[in-house]
Amino acid sequence: MSTDANGVVRVQLKIGDEIVTAGLDDTPPAREFAAMLPTTISMHELLSQEKAGELPRGITVDGAQRESTYAVGMIGYWAPSNDIAIIYAGDGRPVPQPGLVRLGTVDGGLDVVAAAGDEFEMTVERCD
Repeated sequence: MSTDANGVVRVQLKIGDEIVTAGLDDTPPAREFAAMLPTTISMHELLSQEKAGELPRGITVDGAQRESTYAVGMIGYWAPSNDIAIIYAGDGRPVPQPGLVRLGTVDGGLDVVAAAGDEFEMTVERCD
């Protein structure tokens, strides 16, 4: 598995012919997500600020830090519905309880995510 010097797993998100780059944090939930890869997720628009889609199975989040705020570029996990979310815009609203579990950060191509439309397929795979 390709990681950087900080233990961050490098991944790419394929949306159509476009590729978005991201890093997954060195945390148990992010490592569990990385173990699912490659995976294709049916994504949809949510709240005009994020794209979300249900993972093939849940991620263990016992003891994980849950965040009530978010940052543009954040890849988060919403445990009540097993959804992954990619935040592409911010409006300052708090995240409802129980909060997001941070998995990583998009570091290149966030505009591709924002422009992907209301429904699309996204394949997430490790970078070689």
